[in-house]
Amino acid sequence: MLSGDSPLNASSMKLAIDEDQLRDSERAHTTEQVAFMVFEDTTPDPAQPHLRQGVVSNVDNTAWTTVTLDRAYDSMVVTLTPNYGQDSVPLVARVRNATGNSFEVRMDRADNSTAAVAGINVHYMVVEEGIYNVADHGVNMEAIKFNSTVTDHKLSWVGTHREYVNSYTAPVVLGQVMTANDADASVFWSRGQDVESPASSDALYVGKQVGQDPDTTRAAETIGYIVIEAGAGTIEGTNYVAAVGSDTVMGITQSAPYWYGFSGLDSASAAIASVAGRDGLDGGWAVLLGEDPLNASSMKLAIDEDQLLDSERAHTTEQVAFMVFGSEAGGAAAFAEDIGEEEAAFDSVYESDPMDSPNTVDWLHEFEQADMPYGSTDEDNHFAAVVDLLLAN
Repeated sequence: MLSGDSPLNASSMKLAIDEDQLRDSERAHTTEQVAFMVFEDTTPDPAQPHLRQGVVSNVDNTAWTTVTLDRAYDSMVVTLTPNYGQDSVPLVARVRNATGNSFEVRMDRADNSTAAVAGINVHYMVVEEGIYNVADHGVNMEAIKFNSTVTDHKLSWVGTHREYVNSYTAPVVLGQVMTANDADASVFWSRGQDVESPASSDALYVGKQVGQDPDTTRAAETIGYIVIEAGAGTIEGTNYVAAVGSDTVMGITQSAPYWYGFSGLDSASAAIASVAGRDGLDGGWAVLLGEDPLNASSMKLAIDEDQLLDSERAHTTEQVAFMVFGSEAGGAAAFAEDIGEEEAAFDSVYESDPMDSPNTVDWLHEFEQADMPYGSTDEDNHFAAVVDLLLAN
């Protein structure tokens, strides 16, 4: 008989011989040989999001910059956030040709000028379009694309109603206009049940907007958006924090930068930010502000506006949805500092008693019987438990 919970893995099985109790109650049995046949599980692994994130430098308005990734996507969803200072003209981050293993990015001026600007940093996030859950992927998230034919602007803030596929308690919505079908730029935005509110657990509207541009007509564009449950977590080894911040982020020409704090990371490498709801009727977009806009616990933000109708860029307070990527607080770096003494002890025992010796095999068997998971990422328990067992023997 197959014995116990999870009796099979890729290289071994747990067996026992059982006996009836029709004549006596004992079930002890001498050794036997067992013929067996094991079948490979051909169920395909769940599709993964294949998260990639980073910063592309020196992006300007004179040419498209190609970002090449380390894998190809069936249907990638790309989101961008520009990083520039208060002395910059208003700049909109645009995407096109997001297919296979690359996409192109360019900055467009939003001030009626076509003069060249200095290149800036643009933060990006890429995932495979799909629906992801905690059981199979470790995260409650969906990445969606659709064709947007509605263009919102200063006098009309409607958006397109979208249904969630997953359920969310505190959804964080990030997005991007992913095509450049129109020569003029437009910007992603989202809202909840009303225009001023962020997306909620039961209401989601997304779309593209052109702010104060007197030309409110745009060609249809592909909108890509990502919904993720607020909190800290890990996606395929990349740690993140996602949240919707407080209603405190104002215009780039006012008392910027506006700081958002967060916790759960030891360092921060990139961030995506999207305005959540719409308090300012002039429209606008979130900007990572100034040099070094990120650290392990905070980020510098501002709202920028176009200058297509007037020159002012002041803006009322807005909430900003964000996702920051980095290393986990108290994770691998801290673990590396903690295990030096234990690792030395392990090496000492290994040298005096090699891993294929009967004693070591017995100790590892004891380790297995204690249900300690080989290859576990539970750093606080896994390595120390091996060392404790070895030293105890």
